[in-house]
Order: sequence, then structure tokens, then C-alpha cells
Amino acid sequence: MGTSVFDHNKTKFPLTGAHISAACTDCHTKGYTGTSTKCVDCHTADFNTATKPNHKTLGLSTACESCHTTVPGWAPATFANHNQYYVIAGAHTSIANDCAACHKGVYNGTTPKTCFGCHATDYNTTTKPNHKTANFSTACESCHSQAAWVPASFDHNKTKFPLTGAHISAACTDCHTKGYTGTSTKCVDCHTADFNTATKPNHKTLGLSTACESCHTTDQAGTGHLRQSQSILCDSRRTYLNSK
Repeated sequence: MGTSVFDHNKTKFPLTGAHISAACTDCHTKGYTGTSTKCVDCHTADFNTATKPNHKTLGLSTACESCHTTVPGWAPATFANHNQYYVIAGAHTSIANDCAACHKGVYNGTTPKTCFGCHATDYNTTTKPNHKTANFSTACESCHSQAAWVPASFDHNKTKFPLTGAHISAACTDCHTKGYTGTSTKCVDCHTADFNTATKPNHKTLGLSTACESCHTTDQAGTGHLRQSQSILCDSRRTYLNSK
């Protein structure tokens, strides 16, 4: 009697990938009738013992085909439901298929979900500004987005020096000329040149106070406290004239 051939590809379960070389009894363990075509019914043991990632611990779907193909070795695999655990957006999309970039080969659910958990090195080594020295929050998302590190936002109004008036439109480096730590909050420390070169009136000649805020506000026009300023100027002028 000649050898019979069975064309499995004419059934409801065509053989592809690793299934092509499998022995019939690898799948048909209980006979050839009513064998399930669900992946998990043959691969429950693979699901239960998988550790990279641990499928059971993470509660992954038992629909193997949602991540895997029939390519031998289970890899490469996709993880379409990643957003159920951590939404991949912005710059992270460029490494969406490089699982090891974040998971470092460990897929047991311990991968950090906070920005700082992955980016502590970035925080600790950045110098413009130096986050550690300035004691910035480790909640990266309070200044940064997932799109890129820059541009970044910083709510200056949550510091001891809220921005008002002309300060709102100033560039960071206009005031932070020597870094972002220990910047003086005294007006004159930034505005000494303005004080020394002022001619209407001449602040130095009149011996006016270097406490700029005693006459000025942060208004761009510099007209704040006008009446107080005029009073101080009059007193200063009398003092100056009487000294002659």
C-alpha cells in the first residue's frame, strides 16, 4: 500500500511557521477529531511558564495570536495592548519595538512607570540647569512632555520669585547669567547697570536708594509708585542741594 499524504492546508487550520515541522501527535494528543484550533489550548504551558514577560503576573490575554505569529521561538512579538499598562507617546514611539530599552530584559511588571524611574540619570547629569543642585522636582512631567526634553516649561510662580510685569517675557538667561542656583532676588543685583546709567533722574548723583522696589514696580514702563517716587526725588534733591 502506498504512503498516504494529508494536506493540512486544505483544512480550517493551514500550517505555517513552526507548525509546519511539528509532528502530528504534537497537536493531536487525543486523536484527530475535534482538536482545538485555539493557540492557548496547545500552548497553555508556554503561557504559564513565560517569564519575559511573565504572562500570568501581568494578566496578559491568552489570545496568543494577539502578540505572536507562528514564527519559531515566539519572537519577534508585538504588544498591541501596551497602552493598557503604559501609554507610549511622543519620543517613546521611536523605541516602541525596542522593548529592552526600557525593560532591560526584565518583564515581570517591575519596570518603572514614572518618568524619573527611567530617567534618573538624565536628571542627575543635566547641567542646563543643574537639576540636582537647584533641587528641582523629580516629577519630570511638571516641566517636560514626552515629545522631547525641549522646549520645557517651568512654573516660576511656584518659586520664591513669582514673575510679574516685564519679568514675564524675559529669557531665563537674562537673569540666570551664572546658572540657576543662588540667583539673587534683589532687584539691584540684576539692575545695577540700569541704576548707574539712569539720567532722568540721575540716581547716583541724587544718592537714591538702590532698593529699586521702593520706587519702581516690574512694569515695563517703570512708572509704578509715581507719587512716592516724586516725593523721594524731591527729598533727595533738597538733600543734594543743601549739601552744596
